[in-house]
Amino acid sequence: MFKIAFGAYHLNKPEQNFAPGSSYRLPVRLAYAFTSHFDIEDTKFSITPTLVFQTQGKARELLGGTYIKYRTTTGTKTTGKISQNGIGFGLFYRVNDALIPKLIYEAGDFAVGLSYDVNLSGYRTASKYMGGFEVCLRYNNLASSLFASRKEFK
Repeated sequence: MFKIAFGAYHLNKPEQNFAPGSSYRLPVRLAYAFTSHFDIEDTKFSITPTLVFQTQGKARELLGGTYIKYRTTTGTKTTGKISQNGIGFGLFYRVNDALIPKLIYEAGDFAVGLSYDVNLSGYRTASKYMGGFEVCLRYNNLASSLFASRKEFK
C-alpha cells in the first residue's frame, strides 16, 4: 500500500507583529508526504517507511524514516472485526538538522504519539544535542478506508 499526501498551510499569509512598527507576512507552507505500509508475512509486525518534503518561503526541509509496528489486534474483512490496534517505534532523520525517535500507540481510529528531536545541526553547540518533545493525536477513519469496498461493512 502506498499513500501520497499534499498539504498547504497559511494560505491567507497571515501578518505577524513582533514589535511595534514591525510586521511580517507568513509565507505559504507546502508539504508533500509519501508513505508505504508493508506487513511482515506470518508475523504481527509491519514496517511503515515515510518521506516528507516541505517548503516555506526559501526554506526547504526533507525528513525520512520508518516505523516498526507490532499489531496487538488486527482488523479483518473476514470476521467483521474492523479495528486494528498496535504500538510502534520509529526513527526519522531531518536532513542536516535532527534525529527523531518516535513512539506511537494506535487504537482503532485513534493514535497518540510521542517524539523527541535530537539536534545534530550547527545549533548543537548551544542546544547540547537537546531538542524538544512533541505529542501528536491523530484520528483516522480506519473502518471506512479499509472496508469501504465491502458492502457488508456499509
